[in-house]
Amino acid sequence: MSKKELLVSIKIDSETGKVVALNGAFKQIESTIKQATSTTDKFLKRLTDMAHVVTGIYIVDKALETVKKTLEETVVAGVKLNKTIEDARAGIAALIAANTKGVTDIHKFNVALSMSSDILQKIKKASVDTAATFPQLTEIFNQAIGGALSAGKSFGKNTEEVINNTIKLAQRMSNIANAIGMPME
Repeated sequence: MSKKELLVSIKIDSETGKVVALNGAFKQIESTIKQATSTTDKFLKRLTDMAHVVTGIYIVDKALETVKKTLEETVVAGVKLNKTIEDARAGIAALIAANTKGVTDIHKFNVALSMSSDILQKIKKASVDTAATFPQLTEIFNQAIGGALSAGKSFGKNTEEVINNTIKLAQRMSNIANAIGMPME
Protein backbone atom coordinates (compact mmCIF):
# COMPACT_ATOMS: atom_id res chain seq x y z
CA MET A 1 0.00 0.00 0.00
CA SER A 2 1.41 3.38 -1.00
CA LYS A 3 1.30 6.52 1.15
CA LYS A 4 -1.39 8.05 -1.06
CA GLU A 5 -3.86 5.27 -0.40
CA LEU A 6 -6.36 5.39 2.41
CA LEU A 7 -7.85 2.19 3.68
CA VAL A 8 -11.19 2.50 5.33
CA SER A 9 -12.69 -0.20 7.43
CA ILE A 10 -16.29 0.19 8.51
CA LYS A 11 -18.14 -2.12 10.88
CA ILE A 12 -21.93 -2.10 10.57
CA ASP A 13 -24.32 -3.60 13.09
CA SER A 14 -26.26 -6.30 11.29
CA GLU A 15 -29.46 -5.74 13.23
CA THR A 16 -29.67 -1.90 13.17
CA GLY A 17 -27.64 -1.19 10.05
CA LYS A 18 -25.75 1.59 11.84
CA VAL A 19 -22.03 2.17 11.69
CA VAL A 20 -20.52 0.73 14.81
CA ALA A 21 -16.84 1.40 14.28
CA LEU A 22 -14.51 3.11 11.87
CA ASN A 23 -10.88 2.37 11.56
CA GLY A 24 -8.27 4.81 12.88
CA ALA A 25 -7.85 6.70 9.58
CA PHE A 26 -11.31 8.29 9.73
CA LYS A 27 -10.91 9.15 13.37
CA GLN A 28 -7.57 10.76 12.57
CA ILE A 29 -9.16 12.79 9.71
CA GLU A 30 -11.99 13.88 12.01
CA SER A 31 -9.48 14.91 14.69
CA THR A 32 -7.38 16.83 12.13
CA ILE A 33 -10.47 18.66 10.81
CA LYS A 34 -11.54 19.60 14.35
CA GLN A 35 -8.04 20.84 15.14
CA ALA A 36 -7.85 22.85 11.89
CA THR A 37 -11.26 24.40 12.60
CA SER A 38 -10.20 25.32 16.13
CA THR A 39 -6.93 26.83 14.89
CA THR A 40 -8.78 28.78 12.17
CA ASP A 41 -11.29 30.10 14.74
CA LYS A 42 -8.44 31.23 17.02
CA PHE A 43 -6.70 32.92 14.06
CA LEU A 44 -9.92 34.74 13.04
CA LYS A 45 -10.48 35.89 16.64
CA ARG A 46 -6.92 37.24 16.80
CA LEU A 47 -7.42 39.04 13.48
CA THR A 48 -10.67 40.54 14.80
CA ASP A 49 -8.91 41.62 18.01
CA MET A 50 -6.11 43.20 15.97
CA ALA A 51 -8.67 45.04 13.83
CA HIS A 52 -10.27 46.42 17.01
CA VAL A 53 -6.88 47.52 18.34
CA VAL A 54 -5.99 49.22 15.05
CA THR A 55 -9.41 50.92 14.97
CA GLY A 56 -8.94 52.03 18.57
CA ILE A 57 -5.50 53.43 17.84
CA TYR A 58 -6.90 55.31 14.83
CA ILE A 59 -9.75 56.77 16.90
CA VAL A 60 -7.38 57.82 19.70
CA ASP A 61 -5.02 59.39 17.13
CA LYS A 62 -7.88 61.39 15.58
CA ALA A 63 -9.15 62.41 19.01
CA LEU A 64 -5.68 63.62 20.04
CA GLU A 65 -5.37 65.49 16.74
CA THR A 66 -8.70 67.21 17.43
CA VAL A 67 -7.70 68.05 21.02
CA LYS A 68 -4.39 69.50 19.80
CA LYS A 69 -6.12 71.65 17.17
CA THR A 70 -8.72 72.82 19.69
CA LEU A 71 -6.05 73.74 22.24
CA GLU A 72 -4.06 75.63 19.61
CA GLU A 73 -7.18 77.57 18.55
CA THR A 74 -8.07 78.27 22.19
CA VAL A 75 -4.59 79.58 22.99
CA VAL A 76 -4.58 81.79 19.87
CA ALA A 77 -8.05 83.11 20.75
CA GLY A 78 -6.94 83.72 24.34
CA VAL A 79 -3.86 85.64 23.23
CA LYS A 80 -5.97 87.74 20.84
CA LEU A 81 -8.52 88.45 23.58
CA ASN A 82 -5.77 89.39 26.02
CA LYS A 83 -4.27 91.73 23.40
CA THR A 84 -7.70 93.27 22.82
CA ILE A 85 -8.19 93.78 26.56
CA GLU A 86 -4.74 95.30 27.09
CA ASP A 87 -5.11 97.55 24.04
CA ALA A 88 -8.53 98.64 25.24
CA ARG A 89 -7.24 99.21 28.78
CA ALA A 90 -4.43 101.46 27.55
CA GLY A 91 -6.70 103.21 25.05
CA ILE A 92 -9.38 103.94 27.64
CA ALA A 93 -6.74 105.18 30.08
CA ALA A 94 -5.28 107.51 27.44
CA LEU A 95 -8.71 108.92 26.55
CA ILE A 96 -9.61 109.48 30.21
CA ALA A 97 -6.22 111.04 31.00
CA ALA A 98 -6.48 113.36 27.98
CA ASN A 99 -9.93 114.56 29.00
CA THR A 100 -9.53 115.01 32.77
CA LYS A 101 -7.71 117.39 35.03
CA GLY A 102 -4.76 116.29 37.15
CA VAL A 103 -1.37 117.25 38.51
CA THR A 104 0.79 115.74 35.74
CA ASP A 105 0.08 113.76 32.60
CA ILE A 106 1.77 110.66 33.99
CA HIS A 107 -0.24 110.92 37.21
CA LYS A 108 -3.47 111.31 35.23
CA PHE A 109 -2.54 108.31 33.06
CA ASN A 110 -1.69 106.09 36.05
CA VAL A 111 -5.01 106.93 37.74
CA ALA A 112 -6.86 106.37 34.45
CA LEU A 113 -5.04 103.07 33.91
CA SER A 114 -6.23 101.75 37.27
CA MET A 115 -9.77 102.93 36.43
CA SER A 116 -9.69 101.27 33.01
CA SER A 117 -9.57 97.73 34.47
CA ASP A 118 -12.83 98.41 36.34
CA ILE A 119 -14.31 100.00 33.23
CA LEU A 120 -13.46 96.92 31.17
CA GLN A 121 -15.19 94.71 33.74
CA LYS A 122 -18.30 96.90 33.46
CA ILE A 123 -18.14 96.73 29.64
CA LYS A 124 -17.71 92.94 29.79
CA LYS A 125 -20.81 92.70 32.00
CA ALA A 126 -22.73 95.09 29.75
CA SER A 127 -21.83 93.14 26.60
CA VAL A 128 -23.97 90.24 27.84
CA ASP A 129 -27.08 92.42 27.49
CA THR A 130 -26.31 93.71 24.00
CA ALA A 131 -26.01 92.48 20.44
CA ALA A 132 -22.32 93.45 20.50
CA THR A 133 -19.48 91.24 21.59
CA PHE A 134 -17.11 92.44 24.30
CA PRO A 135 -14.50 93.71 21.78
CA GLN A 136 -17.23 95.42 19.72
CA LEU A 137 -18.77 97.13 22.75
CA THR A 138 -15.30 98.18 23.90
CA GLU A 139 -14.67 99.77 20.50
CA ILE A 140 -18.00 101.62 20.64
CA PHE A 141 -17.18 102.82 24.17
CA ASN A 142 -13.73 104.01 23.05
CA GLN A 143 -15.28 106.00 20.22
CA ALA A 144 -17.79 107.65 22.58
CA ILE A 145 -15.82 108.26 25.80
CA GLY A 146 -13.61 111.07 24.51
CA GLY A 147 -16.57 113.17 23.41
CA ALA A 148 -18.54 112.28 26.54
CA LEU A 149 -15.70 113.39 28.84
CA SER A 150 -15.15 116.61 26.93
CA ALA A 151 -18.89 117.41 27.11
CA GLY A 152 -18.43 118.34 30.76
CA LYS A 153 -21.29 118.14 33.23
CA SER A 154 -23.91 117.57 30.51
CA PHE A 155 -23.05 113.86 30.41
CA GLY A 156 -22.56 113.34 34.15
CA LYS A 157 -21.64 115.04 37.39
CA ASN A 158 -18.27 113.30 37.68
CA THR A 159 -15.96 111.05 35.68
CA GLU A 160 -17.48 107.85 37.13
CA GLU A 161 -21.00 108.92 36.12
CA VAL A 162 -19.81 109.94 32.64
CA ILE A 163 -18.20 106.51 32.22
CA ASN A 164 -21.34 104.67 33.35
CA ASN A 165 -23.52 106.79 31.05
CA THR A 166 -21.12 106.14 28.16
CA ILE A 167 -21.33 102.38 28.74
CA LYS A 168 -25.15 102.63 28.65
CA LEU A 169 -24.88 104.72 25.48
CA ALA A 170 -22.56 102.13 23.89
CA GLN A 171 -25.07 99.39 24.73
CA ARG A 172 -27.90 101.33 23.13
CA MET A 173 -25.82 102.19 20.07
CA SER A 174 -24.90 98.52 19.53
CA ASN A 175 -28.51 97.41 19.90
CA ILE A 176 -29.68 100.08 17.46
CA ALA A 177 -26.95 99.12 14.98
CA ASN A 178 -28.01 95.48 15.26
CA ALA A 179 -31.69 96.37 14.84
CA ILE A 180 -31.08 98.20 11.56
CA GLY A 181 -28.65 95.55 10.31
CA MET A 182 -25.56 97.71 10.50
CA PRO A 183 -22.34 95.71 10.90
CA MET A 184 -20.31 96.50 14.03
CA GLU A 185 -16.97 95.40 12.61
